[in-house]
Parts: sequence; structure tokens; C-alpha cells
Amino acid sequence: MHQAPMRTLLPELCGEIFSYCVHAEDSSELQRGWDVRAPVTLSNVCRRWYDMVLNNPTLWTKLCIRLGDKVNHVARAQLWISRSNQLPIDVTLKPSTLPPLIGIPDAALPRFLRAVKWLSQHIHRAKTLTIEPGIPIVPFLLSDGNLPAMPYLQRLILDTGDKDDASIVQRALEAPLLRELRLRDLTSMTRVLRRSLDHLRVLVITYSGRWVRPSMFGNGLSSCTQLVDLTVNFPSEPIPPSSAPILLPEVRRLHLCWRHQLGPTVIIEAFRVPKLEHLILAYSDTQLSATPGFAMNHLKELFVSAPDLQRLTLSRWKTGDLYNFSTALEEAQNLAELEILGCQRGSLLLMSLAPPSGELSGSWLCPRIRRLMIDSFDKWDVRPILDFVRRRMCRVIDGTGVLQSPEYSYIEELELPRNLDMLDFQSRVYLRNQLGEIGTSGRVRIVGSVVG
Repeated sequence: MHQAPMRTLLPELCGEIFSYCVHAEDSSELQRGWDVRAPVTLSNVCRRWYDMVLNNPTLWTKLCIRLGDKVNHVARAQLWISRSNQLPIDVTLKPSTLPPLIGIPDAALPRFLRAVKWLSQHIHRAKTLTIEPGIPIVPFLLSDGNLPAMPYLQRLILDTGDKDDASIVQRALEAPLLRELRLRDLTSMTRVLRRSLDHLRVLVITYSGRWVRPSMFGNGLSSCTQLVDLTVNFPSEPIPPSSAPILLPEVRRLHLCWRHQLGPTVIIEAFRVPKLEHLILAYSDTQLSATPGFAMNHLKELFVSAPDLQRLTLSRWKTGDLYNFSTALEEAQNLAELEILGCQRGSLLLMSLAPPSGELSGSWLCPRIRRLMIDSFDKWDVRPILDFVRRRMCRVIDGTGVLQSPEYSYIEELELPRNLDMLDFQSRVYLRNQLGEIGTSGRVRIVGSVVG
């Protein structure tokens, strides 16, 4: 520090450089790669920076304790807690950062657990609490069998798996500001989180092989009356149908992902999402066979409950599913954006949406689609894609104007993948020529790859 080049800079310039470094630390894009010792690292640059770090408690509000770090975990926790000056803190606990084959050294685990136990005295200050997978952590955060009240907690991420058993928590968590929750199994945590579910805004249920109490899923989800954004990764094991409708009155974005063949359609049928704007339906296992046609009737109930649905994303669907899906789309009259991502022969769905030449616009299926995005297609999809765009693009009538109606819309934007290497040369040339004609008409905007 005594010979640091920073000592020769003007204090104002030194402070300006410091502010840029602090901004980089706060960047969500750089957070994963930023050293968890960031304040200490900055304080070692020069004496001026040392003073600025020491006198700025906001720089000490992000605490990360990783099992694999060869440091004194308790000392690190004490340093961050003391210098953050009672401000709300973001806490991340990473109980497993070592490769499974290496295992956990005997000396590392006790040091880590002592730090977690010491930190439990201050966990009530957490604004964000993230617990990553590994050894059980929740028991070491309890006091007399309960989690402390967390008046500042806004975001809770429990990526803990089956090892952290919520049944050991005796009383419900008090977190009046909790707005975002991420966990693997809502059914196992419903009792602990019951006082927080009604003011959640974002809920993400990540993948778990099985849910502890699948019959409780509907009741737990129905308690989340203020949800705006919901993501559900259904377990591999089938779940029973809901005994009552699952009303989600404020949800605008719904992302559903499943693994087994029949999907969760028997419970999706119970969803009621009157304000839904964006629906994402995804397969997470590309080896699954197609969903039986009768399951599409269950999905149709979901569309019926969402009259204002504007955007639909289909991810990794099968050929057979796309054949049957048009029956469900009969209820999506206000759909404006359609995204087909990673689907086998995604153009098959477009064939049912592309009216025969001369057909009146009022009889179109999904008559208000204005934007189409499609990727991962092959040469067999090129003509159906172009046919869909041509037949649903704006047409001039007798050179005097265009046929318009409040009951339908013309296609305005086509987005293709940036990389079209999956097409052979002849298909690329043909697609380039046809897109050129469509683009020069000025009626459809082409976004994505420059084909060539």
C-alpha cells in the first residue's frame, strides 16, 4: 500500500475510479465471478481506498460463506456483520463447492458449520437469503426449533433439496416484506411459509424428483393471491388432480415445465388465471413421447380462464403434440405473439394457423397474431413458415387501402434464429430470396439472421 500507484492520483480521480469498481461489484452480471472478499480486496489497493471502504457500510452488505474457501469463516462473518453497521444484508450460504469425488475435508466442515451457527444470531437482518444445495443448513439457523422473525427479508432462495426437512421448524416464518421465493418443493414448506404466501409477487419452483405432499400443492398455490410471476417445474412423479380450482387472480406470467409423458395437465386444468398475459409451456425431457390428444382438452380449460392471453411460448414440444395443440388454441382469440422454441417440426402448428388462400380473416384461428418467433427448424419447415407469413400479412385491396377489422390483426414481425446452419445451401438461398420479397413489401419486419 505504501508504494501503490494510486497514491499519486488526485483524490477526486481516485474516488471516481473507486466508484466504478463499486459499481462493478453491484452488477448482477459480474456477481458470480466477483471475489466474495470484494471489500477487503478494494481496501488493499491504497490507503485512500482503505478509508473509503472502512467508512462505507453498504460495501459490507453482501456476505457469502462457501464451504470450499480456505479461510476462517467465523472471522469473515464477524467482519462483514460488524462493518455493515446494522444495515440489512444479503446472505449466501454455499455448503457444497467441492467435486463429489473429492468429498469434504474433515477440518472444513466444522469451520463452516460454526460460522453458520454464529451467523444465525444475525440472520434476522437478511434482506436476501440464499441457501444452495449440499449438506443440511436450516437446522443450524434455528433458535429453539424456530426461524427468527425476518423483518427485512425480501428474497428467499432455498435450493436445498430433500436433506433440509422443514418439519423440524415448529413455527411459521415471520417475513412481512417477502416478495420473491425460489424453492424446490412448495408442498413441504407450505406450513412454514403460510404467513408469507399471500404477499408473494414472484414464485419459482425448481425441479425436484418428487414432492413430499403433492396433494397439498393446490392449497399452497391458492394461498399466493398476489403472485404476478409463477414458474412451476413439476416433479417426475405424476401428481393427483386438484379437488378445487386454483385461482391465481394477479398472475401475468406463467411458466409450466414437466417431465413425464402425461404432463401435469390434470392439475393445470384447475388453474384460473384471469389476468394472464404470457404463458410458457415447456418439456424438459426431449426423449418423451407425445402427449395424448385428450390432454389438450385439459390445456384448453387453462386458455378459457385467460381471455387476455397475449403471448404464448412453446418449448421443446413433440411433433404429435403440435398436431393436437390447435384444438386448445381455439380459445386463444386474443393471442398476439407466438414463440416456437426448440420444437420438432414447429411449422406443423403454423400449418393449422395459416388459412387457405382467399379465406376470410374473420375465420382465422388465433386471428390477432402479430409476431412470430421460431427457431431450430429444418428445410421441411421453410415453406410452411413462409406460407404462414404470406397468408397472414397485410394485403392491399384494389389499390385503395387494406382490409381491417377489430376482430383480427395481420402479421407484423417474423423473428428467426441468428444461426441457420441447420439448413442446406438450397434452403438458405430460397429462404433468403423469399424473405427479401416479404421484407421489401414493408408490411412485415424480419428480425434475426441475415440468411446467406
